[in-house]
Amino acid sequence: RRPLADLLADGHEFSLKFVQPAGVRLSVRKAVGRPAGLVWDEQAGGQDRVERGSSRARVAAGTVLEIAVPTAELGVTAGDPLAFFVAVYDPAGAEIERHPVHGAIETRAPDGRFAARHWTV
Repeated sequence: RRPLADLLADGHEFSLKFVQPAGVRLSVRKAVGRPAGLVWDEQAGGQDRVERGSSRARVAAGTVLEIAVPTAELGVTAGDPLAFFVAVYDPAGAEIERHPVHGAIETRAPDGRFAARHWTV
């Protein structure tokens, strides 16, 4: 119910946790006064993760959180399947929410016809 910018300022973290490609995680947290993305590779079992470093994703936070992720950063090409869910972590690092609760959001990496299929004038 609070603006996402306020939650980030309070130390919450929001992650896109990918099922496909397996083990990739893009986390957004506040760094140097603004939202920033960080990419992780989760090891088998999801208990350990290795930081890849700063993401090239574009991130904006206000009432909502917007994230634009370069597909190359995920290691996918046009038409490859993508499946992910959004996880919310409290300032102590504990997962407190997951959306959707059951399953994952499934789509495909955009190709040259993506805009024509999904947008109309």
